[in-house]
Amino acid sequence: MITMKKSYTLLITLILVVVFSITANQILGNNSLGNESLKQKVLYIQAKNHLEFLEEYLLSIDLKDIEKIEIDDDFFDIKAKKSENFEHYLLSVQSFDFDIRVTKKLIIK
Repeated sequence: MITMKKSYTLLITLILVVVFSITANQILGNNSLGNESLKQKVLYIQAKNHLEFLEEYLLSIDLKDIEKIEIDDDFFDIKAKKSENFEHYLLSVQSFDFDIRVTKKLIIK
């Protein structure tokens, strides 16, 4: 009779450990996914800020003899390239490590 009580206690303990382990794994997985999503949002906002800065910079300088501009950055590839027909510039900001790319067409007047 005593061994039956011990075996039921052991069985219940094992079931509880498994249930709590699965629950903890789900919670940690959701937190990790949330952190990754937040990181992507921050990098997207930063890429948009770089793009706005590049646009303001191009509008403030004389673009007469400039075909292409590249800005060195540790996390982003920042470029502006004149189109084939010289009517606009294609602005591009792309992350090196993540799938984030923001582009914009700047029409020259």
